[in-house]
Amino acid sequence: MRPYVPPEGSIPTQAVPDLSTVRALHLVGIGGSGMRNMARLFAARGIVVDPSKFDEATAASSFILDEVEEHIYDHDLFIHYTASIIEKMGGRGEDVVAVAREIYDQWSVNHHFEMYDDVAPVMDGLQQRGLTVGVISNSHRSLDAFREHFSLGTIITVSVSGSEHGYMKPHRSIFDAALERANVTA
Repeated sequence: MRPYVPPEGSIPTQAVPDLSTVRALHLVGIGGSGMRNMARLFAARGIVVDPSKFDEATAASSFILDEVEEHIYDHDLFIHYTASIIEKMGGRGEDVVAVAREIYDQWSVNHHFEMYDDVAPVMDGLQQRGLTVGVISNSHRSLDAFREHFSLGTIITVSVSGSEHGYMKPHRSIFDAALERANVTA
């Protein structure tokens, strides 16, 4: 979790977790246990992948996200990243990009995700300490729908998504927008 760090000597009153850092979400359809389902989707398109290579393929494809200079939200970036993961898992064929686009589209649907058991209690604990809890995501997923789906509407009171804002983490403006919504100055 990467909380807002207030000026030295002040008391923190906000926390904005980076969900990808705390791994709060697990895309059931792509990684982990859901890879078997995705392998069936790939096979239906004539794409053969080795699910055991998922973690390695994800790490090897991360440069696509890491080398973004402008940090302007672009859905094609995530489709390219996903296609790279599929290819590094052995997937080949003309439908790789089409399957990557399907995965990207499904990324916005909350029922494909599971929240790790320890996330809600941690966020609840932050709120009980008087902290304002917010979420910043590079996703195109509706964060309002996310909060509702996971019953976190009373805990997560500030949210900014890259697709809505126009810039992605680590661009300063997305953090500034979250701080502004939390009515906090940096």
